[in-house]
Amino acid sequence: MDRLAARDALEDVLFLSCEALGVLAHSASDNSLLALTGVTASGLQGLNDLEMTNLANAIKEQAALRTAELATLQVSAENLQELDQAVQNFNSSKTAPRAATANRMAQTESLPQLLNDMNEILRSELDRMVNLFRRTHPEFVAAYRAARVIVDRVATRQAKPPVTPTPAHP
Repeated sequence: MDRLAARDALEDVLFLSCEALGVLAHSASDNSLLALTGVTASGLQGLNDLEMTNLANAIKEQAALRTAELATLQVSAENLQELDQAVQNFNSSKTAPRAATANRMAQTESLPQLLNDMNEILRSELDRMVNLFRRTHPEFVAAYRAARVIVDRVATRQAKPPVTPTPAHP
């Protein structure tokens, strides 16, 4: 959801920036800037992530060159910072799922060692500490030992007899 929100925010601020630069391009008869800013709101939605980032960076560059002219159109430095921040948020949101996947993978790979460490603590420390209560609290020790027994549920079920195919008679 964060990625979609970041993209929506970028599309919004990018569209407004293109509109303002488009006005300047038209009044200056700057055909290359007109071509760059000639986007629609629905056209921005059709861009893939790379095209969106490239367009946003090109618009940022053009806006930086024309800050004084954009100020006459009520486009402030804060508006340009908003565009820059929207580009940064969008770019970081694109890499966030990959980073989360890599983090989960690293955590999953560490599980066997963590389980071994936990078993070592149980056997070497906790089991031995419980034995100290054998004389004073035998019920507790018995309950602890019963809880530590691994129950093999598969072995408690009756296995289904194997199905033998019946020969077909011609």
